[in-house]
Amino acid sequence: MKTYGKAILCAAALLSAVAIAQAQDTTLMTPQPVTQAPTKVVNNEELMKMFLDDQHDRGSEPFVKLDKDGKQLPPDKKWEPLSESAMEKRDAERRARVRHLLDTGNVRTGYDYWVAAMIFHHGSTPDDYLLAHVLACVGIVKGDINSRWLAAAALDRYLLETKRKQIYGTQFDGTPGAPIADDYDKSLLNDSLRAALCVIPHEQRQQAYLAYMSRKPADLNTTLLSCFAQHE
Repeated sequence: MKTYGKAILCAAALLSAVAIAQAQDTTLMTPQPVTQAPTKVVNNEELMKMFLDDQHDRGSEPFVKLDKDGKQLPPDKKWEPLSESAMEKRDAERRARVRHLLDTGNVRTGYDYWVAAMIFHHGSTPDDYLLAHVLACVGIVKGDINSRWLAAAALDRYLLETKRKQIYGTQFDGTPGAPIADDYDKSLLNDSLRAALCVIPHEQRQQAYLAYMSRKPADLNTTLLSCFAQHE
């Protein structure tokens, strides 16, 4: 009971002080919490290296250089793609490592989540592709523009692997010269919804796919490049 009595007295004294201060038109100075400057979160360098390895294993150089006129320069080094079995082994090792980094809280930035999504996008099971979609969505929330297209592509890949139709049409399934596969639901999304995730318009995608299946030169990149220009 004594404790409650002291609390009531303290409260009464505080209210009296507030009333006196207001009457005197003064401002009570309350102690402010000491805050530290936020720590800058940087991209995980190990993930960055894994992304480069993932691309080089596929014979690709992801970062291009431009000349003074804005034309793409040839890469400094040509990467030979690995055999399918060697690539699958390396992909599995990368997925296991990324899973560990996720479980230990070492995937932090939007870029980190985009790389993690790309590693699982090159997986082998529906769960790999579904996780890639989720990771890309987190990348979007954290402000990574690259994650937009990848979220769409990973979802398409998941849908195809679960025997359903893709909805963005980012995956070019089928063998050139063979009958056109009916694996793409063209009616669900309009071009505005496609553009929201940096995917090219439906008609542009269809023209590229038909050219590909007819063994004609075709640009198979379904990324809406103007989407990135808006965020420079």
